[in-house]
Amino acid sequence: MFDWRTYLALAHELAQRTDEAALRAAISRAYYAAYGVACDYVGSRRVQERNGKNQGSHQQVWEVLRDDPVTVEQGKRSSLVKMAYELKWGREKADYRKHVAIKTADVDMALAKASKLISMITKLPPL
Repeated sequence: MFDWRTYLALAHELAQRTDEAALRAAISRAYYAAYGVACDYVGSRRVQERNGKNQGSHQQVWEVLRDDPVTVEQGKRSSLVKMAYELKWGREKADYRKHVAIKTADVDMALAKASKLISMITKLPPL
């Protein structure tokens, strides 16, 4: 079974390069590492239950973490989801906004947020 955290390791490797494509890819892989870990935690059943909401799967996964009372107390849940959305917006900028410059600080922030998110998610009680 694939371990999504290997994407984070790849993101760290890409972050060592200086070309813009590698920096953009590092941000993207960092996000998908955290998103994949979140998907594994949430499970496909809970996301499918929300399919009538007319939202993308990414938003649904983060909303399950935000809304499910089993996950964590409200303060941590709120910070986890806020961090996830910030990471997602950075990934969208890196993947889709070619006129926006990507800096090493953007990559460093994405790597730190993805690492923190993965750590927080793996410490959550089972749903």
